[in-house]
Amino acid sequence: MRLVQVEWLDHAEAEGGTWQSRKRAAKHAPIRFWTVGWIVSEDDTCFNVTSSVSEDDKTVARPFTIVKAAVVQVIDLV
Repeated sequence: MRLVQVEWLDHAEAEGGTWQSRKRAAKHAPIRFWTVGWIVSEDDTCFNVTSSVSEDDKTVARPFTIVKAAVVQVIDLV
């Protein structure tokens, strides 16, 4: 499995009150995240990444799906 750092963007709800001016609402942006882990699988739409792998590579912990449309970059670490 590839050990990588994935930089990706996620949806974000606007901070503050329920009602906001259009000008203030237009300034909101996605939140940037970085995930480090092994790519368990990949297809045309997503990466499945895990942070922990068993010694025999047959078991992983808490796999996490990242949609490729949200990915900014993937950096190989090894």
